[in-house]
Amino acid sequence: VEDENAKRKAKHILDVELVDNLKAYYMNDAGEYERLDKRGKKIVGSQDTFCEEAIAAAPKEDKKEKGRTFEPRTSME
Repeated sequence: VEDENAKRKAKHILDVELVDNLKAYYMNDAGEYERLDKRGKKIVGSQDTFCEEAIAAAPKEDKKEKGRTFEPRTSME
C-alpha cells in the first residue's frame, strides 16, 4: 500500500482485529483450541469498535427545524 492514508487505515483495521477477544479461541500447545480466560482483561469486539468509529465519523444531522411545517389537506384537491 503506497497511499499513506490507506496504509494508516489498513494498519488500524489489522490492529483492532488482532486485539479482538470477544469470541476468541486460541490454540494451546497440544494443538487444541480453547477459549481465552477473559477475567481481568478488557473485552474488545472489532465489530463494535468499527461501528462506533463509523457513527462518530458520520456527518451530524442538523437537528434544527428547516422551516418546513406540516399542513394537513382539508379537502380532496
